[in-house]
Amino acid sequence: MRIGILGATGPAGAGLAARLSSVGHEVLFGSRAVDKAKVAVDELQQKWGERASSLIPCDNAWACDAPVVILAVNADSAIPTVKEHSERLANKVVVSMANNLTRNGNEFNAVLPPHGSVAAEIQAFLWRSRVVTAFHLVPAAEFADLDHTMESDVVVLGDDDEARETLMEITGSIPNLRALDGGSLRNAVGMETFAAVLLTINVRHKMKASLRLQTITESLRSPVGMASSDRVALSLPPLASSDRVAGGATKFAACACTTPPAVPLCRSNPGNRSASTSAGSRPTTARIWGTRRRTSPTTC
Repeated sequence: MRIGILGATGPAGAGLAARLSSVGHEVLFGSRAVDKAKVAVDELQQKWGERASSLIPCDNAWACDAPVVILAVNADSAIPTVKEHSERLANKVVVSMANNLTRNGNEFNAVLPPHGSVAAEIQAFLWRSRVVTAFHLVPAAEFADLDHTMESDVVVLGDDDEARETLMEITGSIPNLRALDGGSLRNAVGMETFAAVLLTINVRHKMKASLRLQTITESLRSPVGMASSDRVALSLPPLASSDRVAGGATKFAACACTTPPAVPLCRSNPGNRSASTSAGSRPTTARIWGTRRRTSPTTC
């Protein structure tokens, strides 16, 4: 598929462009200056050879000449960029990757625009385009290292079903990336906000983490309870001494279970054992993988 990327010379854009090229997509590598795009493409092709051969350097206007256009610019530049190219982006599938975040010490916080999310803000300006959003929780460095096998779930959101399916197909073309349909753009606020949480975890625990959702096994719905191997929580490296506060407590401890409360998650909280989930439903838990070190799941 032909895919355009605006702001492809940045870390996220360059990494995603190289990764998409490596799996056979033709990528219009856009930048405000063509010369800058050419230099970046030359560097990627020298580094990755044939795997980056389908990168085409161009300016951002030319990069809009594709059925799917990815905005790889930062949040501050997203709205000015779409305003500049709104005519060229009409009737296109436009992908937002931006998270509008601020950093306060070792913590990130989301800054929500008037429409609730960056993606919704873009859709308000590009009313003739079909805006979808994804890749909020995938570190840019993960895309850029083509020798590294990525392992992550990518939640895709958008109001248009066909556009959402198109982005899911593109995402699924990258080995070991699993595209998940997260619904409409109304849910984009949740993904953009959770990006702040994930980056905070990465900073405080000195790791590079991404999201992986895991289906809970059938044994969890049994009145007998659950095996220890089926307990899933936030998987993080052991805490360093710097991560502890007075009294021996830790700065971070959380269970990422998202199963309805009526279903027992831990032996320590066995209430409502007779309850079960609705027929056909499969509750999931969110597991965060650290690329520096993967630990066994923490029990609740």
